[in-house]
Amino acid sequence: MAYNSIYRRYRPQTFDDVVGQEHVIRILKNQIKSNSIGHSYLFTGSRGTGKTSIAASIAKAMNRKMKKTIIGIALSALMLIGTVGCGGSGKTVSKPLSEVT
Repeated sequence: MAYNSIYRRYRPQTFDDVVGQEHVIRILKNQIKSNSIGHSYLFTGSRGTGKTSIAASIAKAMNRKMKKTIIGIALSALMLIGTVGCGGSGKTVSKPLSEVT
């Protein structure tokens, strides 16, 4: 069995799991909620203060937010583009995607 170091085994997976950096977590959560995310972040400090864990958590949160945004945009586009041809008449009729069979 391979040895797993403690920092890998017990690394926080979400913002709520991080201990001792509540002020940083509160700021980052508010920035993500208000969609005012900076173009870069610089985490500094001595060993064991949670720099890598917080960076991983913010990356996961931003990826989830972007994925939801992209899916929402794609669904909106499909609703707008959802057109079907009408049996050779050359006309295109716009219908909601839910009505297209």
